[in-house]
Amino acid sequence: MSSRIAGKYTGGAAAAASGGGVSRRGPDSFTEVRYVPNRGGSGSRRASSSTGGGGGGSNLCCALVFGVILFTSAFPVLWWNEGNAVAVYDALKEAKDSVVQIKGGVATPSTKGSLVHVVGKTSGERLRDGDFGVAMNDAIRLDRVMESYQWKETKSERRVEEGDETRVETTYTYDLAWIRGTIDSSKFRRPNGHRNAGAPEYDAKSIAAREVGVGDGFVLSESLVNKLTRRQTVRLTPPNDDDGGDGDDEFESRRGGAPGRYGAKRKKKRPKPLGGAVRDGADADADADAEDDVNAADDDAAGRKRRRGKGIVDDDDDDEFDAATSSGAVAPLGEARLVASSPPPGYAVLDGLAYSRAAAASNPKVGDRRVRYAALPGGQVVSVLAKQGKGGALVPFVAKSGKEIALVRDGRASYVEMIERATRANATRTWLVRAGGFLLMFFGVVLLTAPVRYAVGALRWIPLLGGFAASVINLGVFLAALAVAIALSLVVIGASWITHRPVIAIAMLASSVGVGWAARRAGDASRGGGDRTTTTTHLD
Repeated sequence: MSSRIAGKYTGGAAAAASGGGVSRRGPDSFTEVRYVPNRGGSGSRRASSSTGGGGGGSNLCCALVFGVILFTSAFPVLWWNEGNAVAVYDALKEAKDSVVQIKGGVATPSTKGSLVHVVGKTSGERLRDGDFGVAMNDAIRLDRVMESYQWKETKSERRVEEGDETRVETTYTYDLAWIRGTIDSSKFRRPNGHRNAGAPEYDAKSIAAREVGVGDGFVLSESLVNKLTRRQTVRLTPPNDDDGGDGDDEFESRRGGAPGRYGAKRKKKRPKPLGGAVRDGADADADADAEDDVNAADDDAAGRKRRRGKGIVDDDDDDEFDAATSSGAVAPLGEARLVASSPPPGYAVLDGLAYSRAAAASNPKVGDRRVRYAALPGGQVVSVLAKQGKGGALVPFVAKSGKEIALVRDGRASYVEMIERATRANATRTWLVRAGGFLLMFFGVVLLTAPVRYAVGALRWIPLLGGFAASVINLGVFLAALAVAIALSLVVIGASWITHRPVIAIAMLASSVGVGWAARRAGDASRGGGDRTTTTTHLD
């Protein structure tokens, strides 16, 4: 294949021998070479003279259009940012003044409609993926991740100046790897020999609990559930693996594999005699007494629980959840072990993953699939700051400024800590948007001054001093654009503060004027004193 690039012909064996066209570096990579004229070089000058400068004119028009867009967009961004920062600050201040702490995380009708601070454990439900027979108890979300062994294309570029032209080498490299999703190999620069399989039969999937509780009787809204981020890795085990976890065993595995109080409180059942035989004498009496003791203990434990909705909190743990004045350390989640009880035909569970074929674990081929799982388990202690709605639902609290307050934090945290953290985040976000608005205005002004820089470029043809003069003028234009962007950004920010915070803005303006007036008076007094001293000396 031949092509004409920057006035040069490349192609075929001759081009490959001379370094142009396409040259193979290996079985899974190749390099394309093209030439482009340097700006200001002879190629560029020839193009400019033959077109009458039309190319430069079109570039100037594009620069002006984009400059106007960037410059004008900076004003609403800066204005909105200041108003939003004030509104969020007011909302957080209102929340701090009106929040109600919930003792023990227990929902009561008296706090309905109030902004409440709840610290408690989350509770989900049993989630199951029927395609692979994977189930998890007390789960908030169960995610199935599908990965395919497929080709991926990586593009890199290298530029080398050669006289008045630049040699551009574009290298395409192809590698095989386990990658999520499906890569469309038809869009590769060289699809031949790098064909990927189509979409998998069992694609990625997410299963979510219909209702997520926290504490005793509270239910998280969907927006709050989406803020829970402490996910847990899952290790799949084959159906005949005795070490696989499921149900209560899986629940314990999240806490490092050691049975805690949840394991100790599980209902203990008396084993039934094999074959329905009846045991008599002392053995039967002893078994009956033991069963009565176990049931009595379970009944007593159940009596110490209160259940309202999804959440459950033990009375014995009320002090733990009331201690919301300081943060608690968040323990890392262990690995959950779940049984893949019914994987699809052909799939094999190896090393905690489900492969489309057994050999794919050690010797994968293009088109092989593997499935892994991740979970968002229940039973995690979280701190929530939200409005208590109907039925104990925790929903966003709408402040007078119109902003919503709905905060979630892992572990135990006081409402003061949560609000202070949100305040710091608001300040950081405000400064980042300020910087972004300033950059929009700065680059807009720079693009709007493109005609000046274009005209100054003609000075470079003057021998000796032409290039130096052009550089000095361009530096001056750059500094002027910087000064204009800073001044206009401050004007917009100040005007926005006058609108949203008139008292504070006027006070700050008055203070600035007062400081300036005092400084001027001090300078006048100093000069006046010097004049009087001179006069006195003359009279003497």
